[in-house]
Amino acid sequence: MTIYPLVMTTDPAIEPVDLNEMKAYLKIDDDTDDLVLQTMITTAVSECENFTGRALINRGYSLFMDNFPKQGSVTLPKPPMASVTQVLIYDAADASNVWHADNYSVDGASLLARVVLKNQGQAPISTRQVNGIEIQYIAGYGTAAGDVPSALISGIKRRVADLYEHRGDGAITKSGAEMFWQDYRILGVS
Repeated sequence: MTIYPLVMTTDPAIEPVDLNEMKAYLKIDDDTDDLVLQTMITTAVSECENFTGRALINRGYSLFMDNFPKQGSVTLPKPPMASVTQVLIYDAADASNVWHADNYSVDGASLLARVVLKNQGQAPISTRQVNGIEIQYIAGYGTAAGDVPSALISGIKRRVADLYEHRGDGAITKSGAEMFWQDYRILGVS
């Protein structure tokens, strides 16, 4: 599998676990550690996404490639894919043109979504030397925390609880979060 440069273009609007939900889970009544907890939530979400290879809350990505692959399809990392926004072709002067959606189809039924040429002989051609083709897309389970599978949320909460319990002691611990995330892990894709 060829690895193409991937850039997150739009951050997720929320975390899949919010501060109040985490405080309730930990039975914390005051706001003394709110900043610490928020940082731990962000860390645990990042660990979950890195472990699984998935995007949890919708965000935008741009996948760049020099030319379209010869096999006529390209796999989009960070599933699940919500939509392909557009495909841009760049010329040598770095000007972009939208490559019409009639030229390709989006296979979103597969575990890893793909952009597939409708006609093998009609691959887009870029005159820009590097990163001449850009696929812009949205990936994630949805825009709300409730859209994310509960096992992933449970693992995030477990990891935050472990980080909170062991804060300041310098120990790297095994929280058991991976047990919740394992069924969602995609090997070989990040």
